[in-house]
Amino acid sequence: MRALVALVGAALAQAEDCPTTTRHGDMNLGVNRGGCYSCPAASQAEVDAQCKAVCMADADCKVYEYAQPAIDGHYQNALGQTLNCCVEHVAYADFQNPVSSESGLGDCEKEATCWSSVELSDSCAPVAAEYEGPCIERECCVQESAEDIAGIIDWTAGGCYNQYAGQDTCLPTCDVGGWSTAIPDGCADALDSDDWTDGPAGFCDGDEAELGETASREECIDACDEAGYEAMTWDTISTACYCFIEEWCDCVDEYNAEDEWCWCGEKDGFEPEEMSESECAAAGCEYESGSEDGGWTECNCDEAVCASVGGEWECEAYGPMAFKGFPPPEVCGYSSYSYSYSYDPCPDLDSAYLTCVETADDPAAASAGLGWSCCDIGTFPTTCAGLQTYSEFQDACGDPAPECAAEWTAYVECVYAEILDEINNDLYGTAPLECDLNCNPSDPTPRPVAAPAPTPLDAALKGSDAATARGPFFAATAALLGAATALAR
Repeated sequence: MRALVALVGAALAQAEDCPTTTRHGDMNLGVNRGGCYSCPAASQAEVDAQCKAVCMADADCKVYEYAQPAIDGHYQNALGQTLNCCVEHVAYADFQNPVSSESGLGDCEKEATCWSSVELSDSCAPVAAEYEGPCIERECCVQESAEDIAGIIDWTAGGCYNQYAGQDTCLPTCDVGGWSTAIPDGCADALDSDDWTDGPAGFCDGDEAELGETASREECIDACDEAGYEAMTWDTISTACYCFIEEWCDCVDEYNAEDEWCWCGEKDGFEPEEMSESECAAAGCEYESGSEDGGWTECNCDEAVCASVGGEWECEAYGPMAFKGFPPPEVCGYSSYSYSYSYDPCPDLDSAYLTCVETADDPAAASAGLGWSCCDIGTFPTTCAGLQTYSEFQDACGDPAPECAAEWTAYVECVYAEILDEINNDLYGTAPLECDLNCNPSDPTPRPVAAPAPTPLDAALKGSDAATARGPFFAATAALLGAATALAR
């Protein structure tokens, strides 16, 4: 399933315009407040760029660190997983546990030879975003508390010595600033791809990473293994290769050859599944609807009429999955499907409206006249013009009290513009339209639409009268997005 909120593109754009300072052989050993990742890089420039994108999606990132592949055997042996990218939330001068290839002790010095630290300049502006690039976050190596950091500092002062295993023979001395790939003798066994276990034919129920087409299932396994993933499946029709991590695979949607996974899909921008009930009946298709997840509708056309209604018949046929490092999960039951969205569009305008109501002489009166109805998903517009006249948008505009009307309508205009872009991107992969909507179309001066990156609401306002007043509208935006995206894998 494609992720709903894909903000990593903005982080990548920011990264291209962000000057940095690189220090080879230096690291803030073991702190990593922004987490560590495994990036599928084939060169120093590639891992630098991939790790920088991780950093730019973390608003607190000050420094990112990347490693050379020769150290993979060490981390696989010591941690049971590889990693080559870590994010620091302090500047280089404020490293809590600085280690250098020139001044470290014992194994600490050897480890530092394989790492480079890259500090962002003051002109860089990382944004809080959901990172969805190729790097996989690892569950390790983050020291959150002062006590934990003090412990790693003490361990470093002892030369990073493992009292149970002795000096780690899998820890290489890398070419500082280079691209060392040779893993010490006897240390590559844990990285072999021979320990993949076959599972049922199907698809993991969570997110996935598509690595393009491969000539065979075996090549797909190799590609997923090289990129650091832990499960795979291969479409025998399109030859598309899909990879997963364990967290994305609570259960397997089992593929049954007797029940073909085929549907009447999109062609030239037309999506048959989104036809209205009357259009669906006229085309000889089957119309379905449901109330769960905020309401959904779907028009299903069979192969005989698909082409005539303007769609294209599509099929998927997945071979046996394979898993590495964890046993094949159970086959999903119907109860396994759930959609949960936490989405906060236009937080600055939301805060402006809440502040207006909070500071009004009569907050209850200032927040009167709001409206919203949910959810006419089957006919949700795909254009700015369609959304401007959409009944649900007009209902949301409501008839707000004059004191805070400007703040409310600006917020609603922005929210619906953001939702349209999110739905279009998720269903069709289209670029943002950035609609300039207007709750008062007779007004000759349309209000500007601001669309800042989503951030959590001000906790202090969550329990306010203003938040309660606009709560049904705001809470339903998640249901609206959930119902829309429930129609697409």
